[in-house]
Amino acid sequence: MIPRWFGGSFGYKWRAALYLRKQDDDRALDDLTKAIESDPKCAEAYYGRAAIYRRLGRQVEAEKDYAEGRRLDPSCPHALDEPDERFLFTN
Repeated sequence: MIPRWFGGSFGYKWRAALYLRKQDDDRALDDLTKAIESDPKCAEAYYGRAAIYRRLGRQVEAEKDYAEGRRLDPSCPHALDEPDERFLFTN
């Protein structure tokens, strides 16, 4: 559980980044989904989740999340990167 003081989607993105460093895609996906639920306008979470889906071969889900990320923030510099913690903190 993310403490309330840690700030909703930011806290989930932060923890997802830690999971990515450990190559724990399942937990990272869970936290990025929670970040999106907490803030549906969080483009970084969509891009992050899409990148993980792509790495896992889940192309349909990846394209859906990339499209939503692009709609929300087409200027995100890490839109096509491999999944890692960098793109979760672009803002």
